[in-house]
Amino acid sequence: MEYFLSVSLLFLGSFFGTLCSFFLLDKLGRRSILGFLCGGLFSTSHALVFFASDLSYVMAGRFVGGIGLGLQAAAAAAYIQETTKRDVRGAAAFLGTQLPAAAGAAAAVWLGAAVAPRWWVVALLGFAASLPAAAAALFWAPESPHFLLSRGREYSAAKSLEWLRGRQDDDIDR
Repeated sequence: MEYFLSVSLLFLGSFFGTLCSFFLLDKLGRRSILGFLCGGLFSTSHALVFFASDLSYVMAGRFVGGIGLGLQAAAAAAYIQETTKRDVRGAAAFLGTQLPAAAGAAAAVWLGAAVAPRWWVVALLGFAASLPAAAAALFWAPESPHFLLSRGREYSAAKSLEWLRGRQDDDIDR
């Protein structure tokens, strides 16, 4: 029963993360959620599992990671929708959200089976895998032009769109 609960807590946390995204996307922005909030939640999740002395820490780590997963799914979907051109949006959503999520879940299952019951190995590898994504969101990707416009920051929105699509794009001035 405890192992069933430890797996289910990821999905329960994801439910709450998705609910929270409804309020946070327009308050913090997509980039802040993907970089700061999700990065922090994933780091906390991996640390709880890495340093777990019993299954309760693993369960807490799974729940916290689920919250990050729910937030990430909503923020990444909004970011992709708001930053990509219509003709590549489906491929970008698949490559930027669905494929990494499915690959990460499959890797966690395979690694978990290979190293069980050494939770710390999977946590360490998960932490190492999530660092580049959080760093890219924080230091490389600009904020969504849609979010910037909602804040009245037209110049920043134009610069963001210019960076995302290139200056030669005729749609920037529209």
